[in-house]
Amino acid sequence: MADLTDERVAQLLSQWGAMGLKDLAVEFKQLKERWVAEKAISTQTNSEFELLSRMVIPKAMEEQGLTKFTADGIGTLRVDNKVSVSQLDKEALFKWLKENGHPDIIKGSVNASTLTSFVKAQVAQGEPIPDLDVIKISSYDVAVITKA
Repeated sequence: MADLTDERVAQLLSQWGAMGLKDLAVEFKQLKERWVAEKAISTQTNSEFELLSRMVIPKAMEEQGLTKFTADGIGTLRVDNKVSVSQLDKEALFKWLKENGHPDIIKGSVNASTLTSFVKAQVAQGEPIPDLDVIKISSYDVAVITKA
């Protein structure tokens, strides 16, 4: 309901409140069918976006020797390298973090975003990181657009 305005909620409650159970069931079935269809479209759109942004555009820019491309009405297109870090061995990771003075990032578990930021900062500062049998580091290129 977070995406509905108070006005829309009031409108729907009024509309549905005037319906009998059979009409509510019909409305529910139709809304569910629409939701499933839109979700499928959203999933396909996301997959197409990922393919274009992670493979096609980075390859095309590399082939043309470009690091950025600017177009009127679009902005500046560039390729960023993204890094993702995940834990492979939770106990070993906790032990390493504690032994190396970083127990503060353990909050019952270690958040994936926090772990990624931590490892990136450690690498940037030339500091040690956990062994690769404790964490997994993935790197990928992704196209991004910034306004011109």
